[in-house]
Amino acid sequence: MIKFVTSVLFIVLSGQLSCLFSQIEVDSTLLIGDTTQLVLLQTEKGDQLVGSVTHWTQDSLKFLLNVGSALRFQLSEVKSIDVLEAKRKSVAVDYSKGEFTFISGNNQFRRGQLLIYTRQGVRIRYNRKRHAYIRNSNLLEVTFSEKGLYGEYPNRFRLSLKEGKPIVGRLIGMGPDFIDFQAIGQAPVRYPRSSVTSIFPKKIRRPIIGHQRSLLIAPTGFNLRRGEVEYRNVDYILNNTYSKGLTDNLSVTAGLFGLEPYVQFKVSKDFGKYFHASMGGGVTVSGAVGGHASLSLGTPDYFLNMGYIKGVGDFIFGDTDMDAIHVGGSFRIADRHRLIGEAIHVVERRTLLDFNQYGTNGFGVAYAWFARRVSLTMGLMFAEKTETDICIIPPFTVIECNTENYAYNVFPIISTSIFFGEMYRN
Repeated sequence: MIKFVTSVLFIVLSGQLSCLFSQIEVDSTLLIGDTTQLVLLQTEKGDQLVGSVTHWTQDSLKFLLNVGSALRFQLSEVKSIDVLEAKRKSVAVDYSKGEFTFISGNNQFRRGQLLIYTRQGVRIRYNRKRHAYIRNSNLLEVTFSEKGLYGEYPNRFRLSLKEGKPIVGRLIGMGPDFIDFQAIGQAPVRYPRSSVTSIFPKKIRRPIIGHQRSLLIAPTGFNLRRGEVEYRNVDYILNNTYSKGLTDNLSVTAGLFGLEPYVQFKVSKDFGKYFHASMGGGVTVSGAVGGHASLSLGTPDYFLNMGYIKGVGDFIFGDTDMDAIHVGGSFRIADRHRLIGEAIHVVERRTLLDFNQYGTNGFGVAYAWFARRVSLTMGLMFAEKTETDICIIPPFTVIECNTENYAYNVFPIISTSIFFGEMYRN
């Protein structure tokens, strides 16, 4: 009996829905009340809305926009309803950054960055430095690649529709009649191009700079990338360097340590997102040589740093044979600000820094501000020193006592980094 009643109700409801649907062009896969199913509703006036049908009666329907607002339409106002297929791609693809390929009329290909999309046209930057404007009617296709030929740019945009609030997410691709866009935390969805009014880059957190060669004074596991050029100064006369990334894992530096010219190479390797290692070595014009091995755990925003430094030979103004181990960390506290801490243990066997031969401890703290191409670091370095008391034995004999006093010499650290060339590729 229950099966019979259920069958009769199904036949009756199917007949009513068929009668209702007969007034509107409806995709046969429409699921009323399923808010996970996105549809394109087109009105008799030509408006196109993306959302889901939540309720349907004999003379009206309730429509929930994809941005959250609810609307009610008379059936006579609706021309058609089509189910939108979400364009899903492999979860292995990282859409957070990459490069776009733009195909315009006459099959012209350009690869680069989307600067702005409007209903009139598209502005792009391609081949790293060149700019172009493409009329919307002449833009045939846009495809995304997570590994760019000319760069990897942030893929974070604000998409605005004719109706509803803007959507923040990632642009997946574009065709003559559609735009594939992935809202944050959702699956990619295909929107009609006619319903999209604009796509603007969404401002993201500024990439951190000034950490690629050193933390405070000790090297890090990070490196300059290909095309990046950095001028760095420490305390104006202590160290001045000019560095360039030859590849993403090899950089060269020419500089002055005081008045002593030197050259240095640094190689690095990123073992995933959180493990960064580097090794380097250099030589001065006087013949002193040095090298380092460093390891940085974390991301440029938050990382711990540790390593070993060795120096051998003579400088113009002194000589030193020294070994040092160091630990430290960098912690981002705001969009353009970070804090730095560093400790170093130096064993010096000669006289340059006048440290103890059995080991001297030092530590530093600093604050750093950075913009797009400029980084300014200000801090204090505390270097341990040892003083032996002087004793006077009557009548006038002066000898060193066996008592040693420990204190710290304090000196400021002011470091400035200025970047040139290509940036933010990785």
